[in-house]
Amino acid sequence: MHNKKTLKQSTIAFASGGIILFLSVMLTVFSLKVVKYYNKAAFTRERQLELIRLGNDLADASEFLTNEIREYVQTGDRTNYDNYLKEVNEVKTMENIINKLKELGGPEDELEYAKQAVRSSEALTEIEKKQWRQ
Repeated sequence: MHNKKTLKQSTIAFASGGIILFLSVMLTVFSLKVVKYYNKAAFTRERQLELIRLGNDLADASEFLTNEIREYVQTGDRTNYDNYLKEVNEVKTMENIINKLKELGGPEDELEYAKQAVRSSEALTEIEKKQWRQ
């Protein structure tokens, strides 16, 4: 009878060890999943912030052109005219932003809005250039 009691205790200890091992494995698996999803969420947030920054940069580039041409028309200061032309012909901030948006794989509908904004700005640039020549 004493032998059976020892056997039961060893069975209980073995089962408890198995349960603890199983729970430890499950805890490890779930911990790894949490880390994976946390990293994915952090990456997504960083990407979102980059897209927001690029959108703001696009708006700033358009505003820069508007301000430079406005200053030139109001003051006749050739520096503003040169800044405007340099941005349009050399720096091309808006084009660079569109390329970066494509590179990041931004949503196609939002990318199309950005492209439309650039096309509108380019059309306005042509109108402004014609006005200067007159």
